[in-house]
Amino acid sequence: MFWLTPLMILEFYLLCDATSVDLRSNNIRSISNASIPPDTSELDLRENSISKISSNELQNLPYLYHLHLARNIIYDIADSAFLGVSNLTKLNLQYNRLESITNMTFHGLGKLTGLNLAYNKISSIADYAFSWMPQLEYLYLGPYNRIQSLTNMTFYNLGRLQSLSLFQNRLSSLPVGIFFPLTNLTYLSLRKNHISTIFHDTLSTLSNLRELNLYGNSIDDIKDFSFIWTPKLETLQLQGNKLFNLSKFSFIGLGQLAVLNLNENDLYDLEEGVFSPLKNLTELKLSKNDFSIMRVGYFTGLEKLEELWIEYNLNLKEIEDFAFKDLKNLLYLTIWGSVITKIERNDLKGLVMLSKFFPGYGPLKVIEKDAFSDLGNLNELDIQWTQLETLSENVFNSSNHPTVLYVYMAGSPFQCDRRLCWMVGNSRFQIDDDPLCAGPLHLAGQALKTRTDDDLCCNVTCKI
Repeated sequence: MFWLTPLMILEFYLLCDATSVDLRSNNIRSISNASIPPDTSELDLRENSISKISSNELQNLPYLYHLHLARNIIYDIADSAFLGVSNLTKLNLQYNRLESITNMTFHGLGKLTGLNLAYNKISSIADYAFSWMPQLEYLYLGPYNRIQSLTNMTFYNLGRLQSLSLFQNRLSSLPVGIFFPLTNLTYLSLRKNHISTIFHDTLSTLSNLRELNLYGNSIDDIKDFSFIWTPKLETLQLQGNKLFNLSKFSFIGLGQLAVLNLNENDLYDLEEGVFSPLKNLTELKLSKNDFSIMRVGYFTGLEKLEELWIEYNLNLKEIEDFAFKDLKNLLYLTIWGSVITKIERNDLKGLVMLSKFFPGYGPLKVIEKDAFSDLGNLNELDIQWTQLETLSENVFNSSNHPTVLYVYMAGSPFQCDRRLCWMVGNSRFQIDDDPLCAGPLHLAGQALKTRTDDDLCCNVTCKI
C-alpha cells in the first residue's frame, strides 16, 4: 500500500502552485494528515480514502476558496466542521457516502456559491440545513441520492439560488411552499423522481425560472393554470411521464416557452387550442405517444413552430386534411414509425416553409398527386424503409421545386422502371447511394442511383 511521507509531501509542494494544492489519488485517509499550507486557496483531495471530516480538520485555512472532496468514502461530517474555511466559495462532495445533512453540517459557509452533493446516499435533510449559505447559487442534490421528502423550510434563505438539481431521487410529491424562497431560480431539475401531480401552486414564486425538467416521473395530471407562476419559462421537459390528457388551460402563462417535450407519454387526443398560449414555441415533441389521428385544431396558435416531432406513434394511421395549416413557419416534420399507409393531397397543406419531411420507417405505400405541392422549400425527404414502390413526379409542384431535393430511399421496395425516369439526370433531385432496386427481376439488388435511361426503359415502350 502506498503512503505519503512528510518529505514526499514537502517535495510535492515545491512542484505545485504556491496556493493550489493537488493531492488527488494519494490514499489519504484523513485531512489532518495532509499538512495543508495555511495560504492554500484551492485544495484538491479527490479520489482518496477520506471517510469523515472532523470538527478540527479544516482549521486555519482562511484563504481556501475551492475544496474538492469528490470520490472519497465520506459518510460523516461533524457539525460546524467548515467553520475554519469561512471564505470557501466552491465545495464538491459528490461520489461519497453521506446519508444525512443536519442543520449544522454547513455552519460557517456564508460565502459559498456552489455546492455539489450528487452521487451520495442522502435520504434526510434537516430543515434550515442550507440556511447558512445565503450566497449559494448552485446546489446539486442529484443524481443518485435517496431523498423521499422535503419541507417548505428545506431551502430557507436561498434567495440567490439559480440552479437546483434534485435529479434521480425518490420524491413523490412537492409540498406547497417548497420553492417560496427561490425567487431567483432559473434552472430546476426534478428528473427521474416519482412525482404524480403538478398542482396549481407547486411552482409558485418561481417567476424567473427558465428551464424545468420533469422527465421520467409518474405525472398523469397537470392542474389547470399550474404554469401561471413561471412566465419566463423557455424549456419544459415532460417526457417519460404518464400524461394521457391535456386541458386548454394546462399551459396558460407560458408565453415565452420555446421548447416543449411531451415524448413518451400516453397522449391519444388533444383539446383544440391546447397549445394556443405558446405563442413563441419553436420546438414541440410528441413522439412515442398513442395518437391514432392528427386532427385539425391540435396546432392552433403555433405560428412560430419550427420543429415538430411525431415519431413512433405506433397507432397513428391518419392525418386529417389541413391538420398542419397553422404551421406557416414549420421547417422540420418527422412522423417516422407511424402506421400511415397513404399521404393524401391535403395532409400537408399550409407547410410552405417545410424543408425536411421524414415519413419513413413505416408501411407507407402511396403518396398522392400534389401531396407536396405546398412544399416549395422542401430539400430533404426521408422515405427509407417504407412500402413505396415508386415516387411520381406529380407528387410535387414542378414549378415550385427547390434547387436541390435530397431523397433518402434505402430499404424501400422501389421498382426501377419507367415511372422513375424523371429522376434520371435530374440535377434538382439527388438520391443517396444506399437504395437498391427491388425489381424488375433483372435489376433486383442493383443500385438505383446508377441506373440509366435504358435500364428504366425511358426511351422505349416496356411493360411495367
